Amino acid sequence: MLKIKIHHQVMKFNFVLLILIVFAKSISAQTLIIQGDVVNIRSAASTSASIVAKAKRLEELSVILQSKREVVNGVEDYWYNVQNAAGQKGFVFGHFTSLKEQGRQTQTLTFDGIAVGDCYHIMFGDLDFGSGINQLGSYESILEDEDNPNPRYVGRKFRVTYNNLYTLQSDYCNPELPEHFVEVPTILKLELAE
Repeated sequence: MLKIKIHHQVMKFNFVLLILIVFAKSISAQTLIIQGDVVNIRSAASTSASIVAKAKRLEELSVILQSKREVVNGVEDYWYNVQNAAGQKGFVFGHFTSLKEQGRQTQTLTFDGIAVGDCYHIMFGDLDFGSGINQLGSYESILEDEDNPNPRYVGRKFRVTYNNLYTLQSDYCNPELPEHFVEVPTILKLELAE
């Protein structure tokens, strides 16, 4: 009887450990993109904490975890514990990142397809997400519908979470012209609604 009880406890521990490993991987796989000109990476989740590094607009940082929620200069958002490409770890305030809550929207929209013209267009109703640094997650293959004679996703409904975020764009999508920052609708999360 004691052997069975111990074996059951070990199995339970291994299952919990497996859940924690999967959860940790999903959290560590998340990234954010800096939206401010230059954003401070601080030693703690506070504007009074020392600055350990700085991140420039469009720099990508790995998210270790979402930290406390706070109001900074009248804006409420989360702090995120992050790591930059050089391995430096610290905290950034969410309002200055692609994870900012201000302006974020979630709508159920129909995917109308991909269009290539003056630019690359990912169309969901009246919204064009073609210029953004989109987070398509497990739906990266949505981009293959452009050349597919039997599109997989065109006409299907998705729950689209998006915000207006910065990206680099040349005037009229002309690569010969200098790039500049523009704010465009950008997909943060995409889920099939059907």
